[in-house]
Amino acid sequence: MSNCVFPLPLLDVIRSIRDPEKPNTLEELEVVTENCVEVQELGEDEYLIIIKFSPTVPHCSLATLI
Repeated sequence: MSNCVFPLPLLDVIRSIRDPEKPNTLEELEVVTENCVEVQELGEDEYLIIIKFSPTVPHCSLATLI
C-alpha cells in the first residue's frame, strides 16, 4: 500500500456497505479488512485502487454485486 491518505477513508466507506443477503456490514462479516485496500499512485492526481474481498461463501452468487 502506498503512503497515500486514500486507503483508510476508502475503507470507511466500504466497511459500512451491507451484505445484500444479510443484515450485517461487509466488515462485520469479515468480507473486507484494513488490508483489502491498495492504492498505487500512477501519476499526478491519478491512482489505481485495488479492493480485494472474500465472499462469505466461495460460491456466493452475489459476489459480483458487492
